[in-house]
Amino acid sequence: MAFNTIPSGWLDIGDPTKKEIFDYIKDNFDNHETRIQSVESFGANVEVLNFDFRNASDFATLTSALVRRINRTMTLNFCMIQIYLKGALTGTLEIDILKAASLGGVYSSVFTTKPSITFASAVDYGASTNQVFSVAQVNLVAGNYLKLNITSMPANGTLSKFKIILTSEAT
Repeated sequence: MAFNTIPSGWLDIGDPTKKEIFDYIKDNFDNHETRIQSVESFGANVEVLNFDFRNASDFATLTSALVRRINRTMTLNFCMIQIYLKGALTGTLEIDILKAASLGGVYSSVFTTKPSITFASAVDYGASTNQVFSVAQVNLVAGNYLKLNITSMPANGTLSKFKIILTSEAT
């Protein structure tokens, strides 16, 4: 529906009020609200995960480090892991995020290439840039579950914390 301009002849002082004026006002208000809603939701990134994973040095891998229920329809569009201080660590930090239709259901990775940081070439405060989403797994609906697995941890020292960021676009 498009915005309708009320003809100025309908607004003459002393003329009776026409039903058509109220129809135009209602239609214009409905149009206005529809446009606001589409602008607010279009391109709005939603943070699905954004947290520091602390005390990460006590394990080599970790399954189900976090499980989260999705409460709205969205499309995953960005993921990154970031380290703080590299130190003398070697090896790779890698995570995987898996999606399932129900809690305890069959989980599938949302990536074709998982986010990782190789410490041989890493720098302090470095971030992953290699992640590639699986086109078949990026769309989420309310009620889906995401599970975070840490599939590889660096060696030769202590990785005290790292950051995980996952965002989506509301659809």
